[in-house]
Amino acid sequence: MSVLDRPGGALCDMVPLYLPNGLFLRDRQCVLVLPAVDYEGLVDGMFHLIRQNGSSSAAVLVRMLEVFSAVATFERNQARLQPLQRHADLVVRDARRRIATPADLNDILQRAEHFQSMRLSGPLTVHSEEQRATAA
Repeated sequence: MSVLDRPGGALCDMVPLYLPNGLFLRDRQCVLVLPAVDYEGLVDGMFHLIRQNGSSSAAVLVRMLEVFSAVATFERNQARLQPLQRHADLVVRDARRRIATPADLNDILQRAEHFQSMRLSGPLTVHSEEQRATAA
């Protein structure tokens, strides 16, 4: 599972970073164009092969969705969360085709729902004891 944790950690580390687009300007004129990897390309490179090779393993698919949820607790840029959503959708499609045990499939679908919730609304706010007492 650490094979999935490493790219997830890298994506969390990238949250505050800007990815260059490969264009270099001088006095507002483009002076150099270099190939650049965008966020979507990174996500594809990190997860396609793992998902494709692990698509019949409930444990791999569950962990992949957990990694996506962990990234979504830090990353609030919807443009960056969109490729993760695409990969989560691919995980669910693979699971529906390849995972025969209903309990395992249900576990995967629950993890997919959790990721969707994290992507749309972010992490739950942890309230202090005083705030919880006031709310009660």
